[in-house]
Amino acid sequence: MKDKTILSKNDNKALKAGIWYTISSVTVKAITILTTPIFTRMMTTSDYGLATTFTSWYSLLMIFCSLNLTYSIGRAKLDFPGKLDEYVGSMQCLSFFTTVAICVVAIPFVKPLASFMEINAPLMFILMVYLLFHPAINFTQSKYRYSYHYKGNIGITAYTTITSIVVTFGLMLIF
Repeated sequence: MKDKTILSKNDNKALKAGIWYTISSVTVKAITILTTPIFTRMMTTSDYGLATTFTSWYSLLMIFCSLNLTYSIGRAKLDFPGKLDEYVGSMQCLSFFTTVAICVVAIPFVKPLASFMEINAPLMFILMVYLLFHPAINFTQSKYRYSYHYKGNIGITAYTTITSIVVTFGLMLIF
């Protein structure tokens, strides 16, 4: 009888988390859809192309810098019960040091790499900083997701979404 109660509580927790993750995901996509026309009207065609190029390179390089270790967290929860925090911390460190190594190798070649990537050198440095710190957010969100801590995950999502929009609007108005 106790096992059914525990299973029922876990099922309810998973269902509740799933519903809130869905609402959060739909909300973020809706915000993206609503802000895209505003951004495209504020930007020139070349600026929008540069932003798209930056985003594409970020997505590609994130695979190498983070080693896609966030996908291992679900399995780690099963393999290392009670040690998920330590596992996530180790994966964050590995990802961070991998990115540092890639950046150290890339820094002497910033200008040729920036030319190849069709972005300017300052944007290359911004990309490196973004690649250094953004995986920590992904790891934390994955840990929350597999621990059913949907409130923390939604909080991070809301904060990053709102901050990104505000900072982007602010920088576009300044520059």
